[in-house]
Amino acid sequence: MILSIDFGTSNTAAALYTPDGQVRTLRLGARSDLMPSAVMLTEAGFLIGEAATRSAMLDPTRYEPSPKRRLSDGTVMLGDRFLPATDLAAEVLKDVLKKAARFTNQPVATVIMTHPDRWGPATIHQLKTAALASGIPEHTLAFVTEAHAAAWHYTTTGTPLSPGERLAVLDYGAGTCDVAVLEKSAVGFRVLVADGHEGLGGNDIDAHIWNWVTHQLAGSNPALAAELSSADGIRTQLSTQDRIREAKESLSEYPTAPIPVTGKTGDAVLTLTRNELNTLITRDLSRAVQLTHTLINQSGPPAPTRIYLTGGTSHIPHLHTLLTSVAPIATLDDPKTVVAKGAITAWLGTRGAQSPPPPRRVSTPPTPPPPT
Repeated sequence: MILSIDFGTSNTAAALYTPDGQVRTLRLGARSDLMPSAVMLTEAGFLIGEAATRSAMLDPTRYEPSPKRRLSDGTVMLGDRFLPATDLAAEVLKDVLKKAARFTNQPVATVIMTHPDRWGPATIHQLKTAALASGIPEHTLAFVTEAHAAAWHYTTTGTPLSPGERLAVLDYGAGTCDVAVLEKSAVGFRVLVADGHEGLGGNDIDAHIWNWVTHQLAGSNPALAAELSSADGIRTQLSTQDRIREAKESLSEYPTAPIPVTGKTGDAVLTLTRNELNTLITRDLSRAVQLTHTLINQSGPPAPTRIYLTGGTSHIPHLHTLLTSVAPIATLDDPKTVVAKGAITAWLGTRGAQSPPPPRRVSTPPTPPPPT
């Protein structure tokens, strides 16, 4: 039994390799295979995932939506307590382990953790510290980079690559955007270049839609618009954020999507079109496309035969349109769970093989090793 955990900036996914040789996603949320990578400190202990996000309104100072992003901070203040950032990450991992235990009748032999290819030794060390604090035995712990996981998954379930051929992986999630260019070798893949943008992701797109909603309401329903920015309107704000995320996902399939806003001062239903959304987010998507183009140029010839997409934000059709000017796009499966499933395939495919050289970073200074 092998468990892989894709501990994400905003959401976490996991997969299991079972004795019958199948790789299956592990359902972590009540309505989805994903769960928010969020923690909420209460007097009774930690709430994780959806329970944490639902309780955030009770005391936002005790809520941390992205423990992964805080790993490099060392400590995080929740309420009136300073806690190691690795402890918050460990709580999320504990929850995944608990849910995995419900589906397994035997011990997990290996736990694979994924991480961005551009991470340096210090941040990887923090992730390892969190994994050990969650109760994962060190001798069972393995690491696979996110781009390797995606490359293995897509080329084993889709069109295989021959040694020397290249592909690019664009991982566009809720909180970050990472790109890597990989070359197929006889034993796996070698990352040639890797880089990314922190704070460029689906959360930023949600913020653009939020601004559009408040602008629309300012003209048609000023009282409801004021409620969206009022300290007394937390429930209205949280429910509207949920409706915005639903509309964003719906617009990947349909030309229009309703955004209901329900508050104490009244109700309204706004309609956002896909064209309007494209106008709001073109600048952000162009940054992702430009990063992909830059890294492909940095990697040198031959050019990648295709770009594979992972992360929930990669669903957006306008992103596909913009990327066609860079290289052909090939997508298979649910991009939100590709890394979790591919980590298992990558680990099985490279067992016993010599580790590939680390990627060459572009415009990213080297990270010093952790102190001994």
